[in-house]
Amino acid sequence: MKTKDLCMLFAGLFMVGCSADEEIANISTSESNAISFNVVSNNPQTKATMIDGVGDLQSHPFEVFAFKNNTYYMGSEGNIDDWKDHGVELKYESHSWIYTDPDAIYYWPHQESLNFYAISPSDKIGESSVTSATFNSITKGFTSILLEGWVDPVDVLYATALNMTKENSSNGKVTLRFKHALSQVVFQARKQANSQSISVEVKGMQLYNVNSSGTYTYPAADSENGTWISDWPSMRTINLVSNDPIEVQSGDIITSLSLTNPLLCIPQTLTAWSPSTSNPINDQVDSEAGISDSGQTSFLRIQCKIHDGDHYFVGSEREYGYTYVPFGATWEEGKRYIYTLYFGAGYNANGSEIDIVPITFDAEVTDWGRDNNNDITDF
Repeated sequence: MKTKDLCMLFAGLFMVGCSADEEIANISTSESNAISFNVVSNNPQTKATMIDGVGDLQSHPFEVFAFKNNTYYMGSEGNIDDWKDHGVELKYESHSWIYTDPDAIYYWPHQESLNFYAISPSDKIGESSVTSATFNSITKGFTSILLEGWVDPVDVLYATALNMTKENSSNGKVTLRFKHALSQVVFQARKQANSQSISVEVKGMQLYNVNSSGTYTYPAADSENGTWISDWPSMRTINLVSNDPIEVQSGDIITSLSLTNPLLCIPQTLTAWSPSTSNPINDQVDSEAGISDSGQTSFLRIQCKIHDGDHYFVGSEREYGYTYVPFGATWEEGKRYIYTLYFGAGYNANGSEIDIVPITFDAEVTDWGRDNNNDITDF
């Protein structure tokens, strides 16, 4: 428990002051000087199972750290046997955010500012697909590891409130505005206008060469975004569709190709594979694509049947075949990306085009908290 020995005026739900009868030793630990929190969020319009606003945030506790002069004031550093630092947990109860441990209440210091860093949901920290908070005097951040897609994705949110004092807070209450740290990616499909007679059935789809882990550094100002960097080579294959065949409908109907939950990804830039017979997909498709490309390039591997009556362009009556589609993108934190595949076909693994109309893309990007739609490009 942190205690300070100075009387400071505080106004919460009720106006409370220090009277001449109060003993100085008791003032710093009085309710009027406790640090309390208010949580706000953007309110994204999405049907995904995400932490989508204040209501969903209230369903999960969060951890908060506070630093005074780059020294822990709230929270503590993990030891050599511990894989993460420990914040102070807050939970939503009885219409307010309270300390999960009632004996771990912290109080405002006298005339000194605090930097607050929060991460949600703290009840998911430690699971294989989410985060560990790691702090030091130089970098305030956390790491995230997102596995291949069978792991239930966790929507990671963060908040900062920097240079806060009791005087510049809202009556002693710190407002934490949570933001999404990851990118949300959704895939859907349609048929080309001139390919309506073609039947398309998708059984599997993977996105190759996606950076799946990294360290996020909190921003230096509340109004800014932080930065993601890769900790180690972590290019992985993300499973998007599996097992149950999906028939792409005709007409203007859009068919969802994503799993139950949208893909949550580390914000990053993906370089698209450049298909040609001199630049094929390697025989082992879990390795990098493109023998002439520098570094690892990205592509979709779609297990499907594409046919017009008895004539099969991809696969056969008995078996599914594969088509490969170059995929390039730049994902930013807190953005939702919707990719529509227009069937046609794509490319063989040897880099040659399948002899029908190629698959192309439409892409939309929106802020999770806004409704505006912006076309990115056609691929």
